[in-house]
Amino acid sequence: MHLSLSVRIAEGFMSKEIPILPLDDVVVIAARAGYSAVCMRASQVGIQSSTKTVKEAVEMVRQMGLKVSMVTGDFDIVYNNGRGPNALRNIGPYLRLATVLGAPLVRVVLRCEDDIVWGQRAADEAAEVGIRLVRRSATEGKLLAKFAQRTADYLRTVKVFSSTTRKLVMDFFASSRAVPYAIR
Repeated sequence: MHLSLSVRIAEGFMSKEIPILPLDDVVVIAARAGYSAVCMRASQVGIQSSTKTVKEAVEMVRQMGLKVSMVTGDFDIVYNNGRGPNALRNIGPYLRLATVLGAPLVRVVLRCEDDIVWGQRAADEAAEVGIRLVRRSATEGKLLAKFAQRTADYLRTVKVFSSTTRKLVMDFFASSRAVPYAIR
């Protein structure tokens, strides 16, 4: 099994935007602990980062023999707020960042049914460059319940993304209260 360490560990308790450890320390910790990759978040490198910063991050990760497993490209996705789905409407910068970092996954937010069509388009664009989208749903049990009030709604959403070109990973690891009921 390949393990990936989230750079969330280097974010302050009160802020997901300001790192308390620099990326070079995080990759050393990850490599020494036996991880194969890091999960990159906007606090270290995101779409707001300069080209120089991104290139430096690529070099740091490679020097430690690691890869980037996934990119969470902006703070709206990190916070899962109402602006989170905006990335779906302009996925290009996120895909470019993931491509430079070598990440096969980009985290996105879908909050309502209106976001599905944008998610389809973004997933198609991502598939063209060999990247899959991961739906951000960690710690959002109530939002998930609203979004997929019935099992049929959830299954319809999954079906939309189940074509050979559309790739969307439904990330439910922290929504344990909602999901077991939805899949029984």
